[in-house]
Parts: sequence; C-alpha cells; structure tokens
Amino acid sequence: MGTANASFLSSLLPTYTLSGKITNQNQEPLEGVGVTLAYDGIGGQIRTVTDSLGNYVLHPTAKASGILTMNKDGYRILRNKVSQYNYQGTTAVWNYNLHPNWVSGKITDQNGNPLEGVKITFEQNGGVTGVQTVFTDEDGNYKYTAPADSVSYWVTITKEGYTTLRDQWHYLYGGQFHNFTLH
Repeated sequence: MGTANASFLSSLLPTYTLSGKITNQNQEPLEGVGVTLAYDGIGGQIRTVTDSLGNYVLHPTAKASGILTMNKDGYRILRNKVSQYNYQGTTAVWNYNLHPNWVSGKITDQNGNPLEGVKITFEQNGGVTGVQTVFTDEDGNYKYTAPADSVSYWVTITKEGYTTLRDQWHYLYGGQFHNFTLH
C-alpha cells in the first residue's frame, strides 16, 4: 500500500495531530528534516519536512502504530516507535534532537602550526567491522563520517617525521571534536 492509499485510508479513519520540534546538538532548529511515519499492519506512510523553525506536523490515523523516522543529510537517522494509542481528536507533541554523523578536529605540531596530509585511520570495533582513512587539509582539519555511534574505534594518527599516536575511542558519537598535537 503506497502513500496515496495511506492518505485515502486516513481520510476515512479518525486522526490526531502529531507535532514537535527537531533541533541539532546545540538545540538550534533544523530545517529540512524529513519526518515519515510508516504504518504497521495497514501499510502506507505519511510524510512531512520541518520548517525553518524545526517544526513538523503530521496527522496519523488514531489507533495505528508504526515507525517515525527523522532523516537529514549529515545527521544520524533517528527512529521512534509509535504505539497504538487512541489519540483521536487530540494532539501529541514529540520533540527530538538529531546529532551529526561526523567526527572532526584539527592536528597541529608542537608549535601550534597546522599539519597537512596527516593520515587518520579509524578501525570500527578494532577493524572487525570496518577500516576507513581520512587526511587533514592544508589547515590541519579532518572530518570523518562515522558509520555507527556508541561503538569502539581504534584511531591511528600518522605523519612521516612525527610520533604515531594510537588510541581507543570508546562510545564515539557524531558531532564530537578531537584535536591532537604531534611531536
């Protein structure tokens, strides 16, 4: 059953208003977040996009359950289960906070000068579930898109002529900044 059929079905059944605000890690509103409620059982889905203030409004079918998904490029996808509550004729307000899917930072030498071309290797779960490498730019900055949160990463930082750094980062989350000085 597609979106059109879900819209037709919801026009026949009682609905309620599900609204809220979606913000980033700094509690700033996020515009352009896709918000989708995919119905369980009856199939179909309803969708909307947050406005410039981060607000969204959906009109789900009362007594229906499903998965509410929030999605925006550069941010972790967030999902929440919508249970079979009878909200008919009422309003439910659910606010959410999305955090970025990247980790970034700056690498400098002992004099504070940025280092270009530093190799940073990320080994998810010690390399068992993936190894990715990024390099610093001319300003010593790097940005790594982390495939998963709340897992351990072994991080190795290398540049010829400098001491190699290797450390385990526990419970890495997107949006974190990690700066390093190489000697």
